[in-house]
Amino acid sequence: MWTPASSNPGIAPSDRPTLIARMTVDRRIRVDGELAATEPAEFFEVTLPNLFAQAHDRLRPSLRELAPRPLTITVGNRSWSLRVDDVRVAVSAVSTAGTVLRVDAEQLASLIADKVTPMGWLTTGTLDMGGHLSDILNWWLILRAALDGTTPHRTGAVEFKDRNGGQLDLSRSFAPDDPADEMAWFLEQAGFLHIKGLYREDEMAAISTEMDVAAPLLRWRRTLVVGQPQGRIARVGADAAIR
Repeated sequence: MWTPASSNPGIAPSDRPTLIARMTVDRRIRVDGELAATEPAEFFEVTLPNLFAQAHDRLRPSLRELAPRPLTITVGNRSWSLRVDDVRVAVSAVSTAGTVLRVDAEQLASLIADKVTPMGWLTTGTLDMGGHLSDILNWWLILRAALDGTTPHRTGAVEFKDRNGGQLDLSRSFAPDDPADEMAWFLEQAGFLHIKGLYREDEMAAISTEMDVAAPLLRWRRTLVVGQPQGRIARVGADAAIR
């Protein structure tokens, strides 16, 4: 949202503030390539229990906070369940009542390698499940942490500070001519920036009209319907452009 040089010739390049100096989202922990061969029984009965045991101290606070309900993962004609037993993850070769995620061996290998995610399957209409999506997403956080050697995010783990060390007001908005360093601090802390008054009402009305013209050409969004057989994807309700 910084004014381009071509439209603001009064500020020399050397005088323009550096808005972001330290922020990065680069957290790559793997490389793209061929999937490693995965034998489902060995993964669920040997590899995964060992990973959960090694990650116990890291996972314990998140297991208390999330309190995930049992999840059954079915691969072909075999099933394994994940459950929390005394703040420890237990993996057993049985199915349990509750949410079920159904995958084939190739999907399991892709899931382990982080080539796909449950939400990716959801948006492409290939998520095969029964029960609650939230159960799958909670276990996804725990599973990824065990596989990647990371710690799941917990409520309150991230603090947003203002420039004086106090709590950042996340509802704050800025005017276009507010100091750039203040906006930069807020953006680096919060990850977003709300600037008021950038467009006139007639400009926004023109954009709204263009959205109405384009809306019929857009593909409808797909929504997970709770209670649909096998958690399939179906169309629900009317589409609406988000303004």
